[in-house]
Amino acid sequence: MCDCDDVDVDVIKNERTSPTTIPVDWHERCIHLQVLLQKINAHSEQERQALLSKISQLELKLRDKEEKMDENREERFRCSSPELMQFQLKKAMEEKERIIIELEQKIEEQKKMRLNEAKQVEVKTSKIKEWVEKLEEQNLNLREENRKYSEELKMLRQKLQNASPNSRRKIENELERFYDQHDMDKQIAMSKL
Repeated sequence: MCDCDDVDVDVIKNERTSPTTIPVDWHERCIHLQVLLQKINAHSEQERQALLSKISQLELKLRDKEEKMDENREERFRCSSPELMQFQLKKAMEEKERIIIELEQKIEEQKKMRLNEAKQVEVKTSKIKEWVEKLEEQNLNLREENRKYSEELKMLRQKLQNASPNSRRKIENELERFYDQHDMDKQIAMSKL
């Protein structure tokens, strides 16, 4: 790192011969100067960065001012030209009308979708009503059958109490058939559901 060969030889000789001078360690002095040079370079780099930052800020401000000036010129030009203003107003109105037409189309599409949905709901509602009516009808039929079977059962029990032993066996057989028939009817009714 140290270029000690570049040091002037005459200066070194003069310093050696001079009785009042202190001997100098040139290698150490060279390293010291290199460190100082690095510090100076680092400081100058910081200053350069600060300067670049300041320049970019000033450039931004300049651009903003130029844009404002351009806007002001355009505004003055617009105000000075009624034909241009009329053209711009017409263009803005056309754009707004286009947006209104698009929105109206979207509204119509939504109305159609809701109408279709309402029809579907109506169809489903009528199917559910039909299903409920069928279930109510089946329920009434099942209640009527249950009532009939209950009456028959009651009658058979009375016969059983009043019957002789031979008759009782016949009635018990009849009851078994009755229960079997009743179970089959129940299964058929449940399968319809």
